[in-house]
Formats: sequence, C-alpha cells, structure tokens
Amino acid sequence: MPIVIMAIGLIFLAADVPLGDDYDAILAYLNHPWPERLWHLADFHNEHRIIPTRIVAEIVYRVLGHIDFRAVMWIGNLGWWLFAAVFARLFLVRGGIVRGGAIFAMWMLIGFNDKENVFWAMASVQNHWVVVFAFAACLAFVRRADVRWFAIALAFAVAATFTSGGGLLIFPALALMAICDYVFGRERTMNRRRIFRIIVFLVVAVTASAFMLHGLPHNDDPMLVMPTDPVQRAKAAIGFCCCFFGNSIPLETPAMIIGVIVILWGFLICGFAPRYRRDSLAVFAFTAYLAATILAASVFRGNAAAYALAGRYHLLSAAVIVSLAYLTLVEVPISELKKKRLLGLLIAGGFALSTIYLVRGVPYQYQQRIVLENGISEWPTSDNGLAYPTTESGLDHASAILRQSVQRSVYAP
Repeated sequence: MPIVIMAIGLIFLAADVPLGDDYDAILAYLNHPWPERLWHLADFHNEHRIIPTRIVAEIVYRVLGHIDFRAVMWIGNLGWWLFAAVFARLFLVRGGIVRGGAIFAMWMLIGFNDKENVFWAMASVQNHWVVVFAFAACLAFVRRADVRWFAIALAFAVAATFTSGGGLLIFPALALMAICDYVFGRERTMNRRRIFRIIVFLVVAVTASAFMLHGLPHNDDPMLVMPTDPVQRAKAAIGFCCCFFGNSIPLETPAMIIGVIVILWGFLICGFAPRYRRDSLAVFAFTAYLAATILAASVFRGNAAAYALAGRYHLLSAAVIVSLAYLTLVEVPISELKKKRLLGLLIAGGFALSTIYLVRGVPYQYQQRIVLENGISEWPTSDNGLAYPTTESGLDHASAILRQSVQRSVYAP
C-alpha cells in the first residue's frame, strides 16, 4: 500500500522542473558535449561524487532524447522501494510474530515523510541509492566466505562511495562485521584465503576512499560553518545528532527526545552482538553505517539542530529505527507477549506518522508543483521563479545553465 500511494503521488504531483542542485548536478553535466562529458561523471558536486546520479540522467536523456526529471525521480524511488521490500522480507522469513515487522518497515520507510527525496530528481537517486548500495554490501559481505559474494560486496561498497560522500563509511562498517566475526569466535582461524581477502578489502577500501577524497572542494555554505568555541561546537554537534536520530518527528524538542531514545536503544542492542546470526550481523553493520553517517554529518554540518530536521534526512533516521526494531525482535531474548506489544506500538506509530505526513504532504506537494511549473513558465522573461538559491548571482547562474540546456535540446521547459 505505501508503494502504491507514493507511485500515485509521483504520477500526479511530480514536476518536470529542475530543483536546486538539479541545475549543477544534472543539467550542467548534460550540457557538456558527448562523449567528452563522460570525463565529468566523477566530478565533485559539493562534497560528493555522484556518478550514479549522472548515469541515470544520461540513460534518461539517451532513451527519451531529452532529460525528464520525473523519469529520474522514478528511478531513484524504485531503488528505495526495493530496499524497503528487501528489508520487509527479512522480517517475513523469520516467521512468527516477527513477520508483522514487515508492515512496520513499509509504513516507516515509504511515505510523504520522505517527500523531499521523492520529488527531487538528484536527491531521489543520490540519497536513496547510497543506502541501497550500502545495505546490499552488508548483505553480500556477510556471505564473504564465497569469493563471488565477497566481490559483489566490494562492488556495492564502491558504488555507495561514488553515489554520495557518506557512502565511503560503508568500508568501516564492513570491517566491523569482520571484526565481530573474529572476536566472537566465528572466524578465528587465519588461512591464506582469509588473509588474501583482508588484503583485497584494504586495497579496495583505501583506493576508493583516496579517489573519492582527492581534490575535495571547500564548501562555503553558511549552514556548514561550525562554532569556533569547542564547548559550543560540541553542544551544536550533540543537538544536531539527537535531532537527526529523531528526525521522524519534525519538531526540535520532540525530535531530540526521540533521538536520545533511539541512541540509547542502539547502545542496548550492541550488547547482544555476540549472539547475532548471519542476517542480523548484516543489519547490525548496516545500522553502524547509518549511525556513522549521522555522526559525520553532526561533526561537519551540525551548526544548527533545526537543520537536522530537513526532510531529506528522514530516510536515514527511519532506516535506523527499522534496523533496531529488526534486531530487537529477532535477537533480544524477550517474551512473545512483549514482542507483540512492541510490534503493535511500532506499527501504530509508523502508520500514524505516515498518515499525518500524507495528509499534510499532498497539499504541500501540489502547491510546490504549481510554484515550480509557474516559475519555469515565466522564464526567460523572468528568472525570479527558478527553484535555485535566490541571490542575483545564483539566479543568473541557473538561468545561464537553463538557457544552454534549451539551446542544446537537453531540456524543454
């Protein structure tokens, strides 16, 4: 049902209009002549290398003969729906009361609470698919005794690294999985094959990370300027972190409270790591990846707690909660009655949040579509309606990109 709702939303509420980063990440890339622009696939966009985003844009352009931002959104969202479906299946295969977790996973992960990613072309690919690739890497890496799964895991990890900047944190998460196996006695013996895998893993991780970080540009966004005083900096980062983990409630104080609860829940779950079975260990490593991504954002972006409530961050906090729910229901030794109560609370909460976001999100997105379409229809007579930072130089920059796209038949407003 959540997938059907969002598919209908995409059909009626998505606008074939560039929004914000779409100008620089997609239109400016496609404005380069073919095939020379392939050299720009790995160019930085802010602090990210967004190769899959540009590949998707290239495919849409090649198939349709022009860029259609709605098609890019569909591809971005299909990945997220696949992720939610696979996670739901993890609940289902456990059987018993745990099967109900699939309902919670779908309602928590898919909905208008994720609308900023759903209806934004670049974000729909970058923010959704980096999580998809990271999750796939964890599921494959836990089967790394088979060299084919080991290679697949590394391929997905590299894909995550070049989808979004935080994707490179998947390598420490995979290393954590291997360390857990060693410490808890599942892989204590060292043979040539295992040593070879460790060497290959380190080579791939270091090479991918080095290429990703080489030439990292400085971002002058004022939202990224952290306080210089160490105490204020720490307070800002902690507040940002708590709000980020509690992003499911888009109000600062409730989000902080939820965030603290989620953090404490995560520490509690860590205590049961020695008993984790294969899929649970993969989910544990995936949760560590999500937590590391949030912590990194808190350190480098955390100058205002309210900024952590941005809609595009919801998918990470939701994925953390769903992951912790899975580990609790599957690995924590609690009675069936307590599992039923916990699951009932989670399903009710997830459904209520999704419903509230749906009721509020549909009118908002409808108005947003009208604003975007009116803004692009007024161009080139006026560029004030373009969805780009509204400084004079910013609008001039967006207008220049748009003009070149129209001249090259890349995009038709």
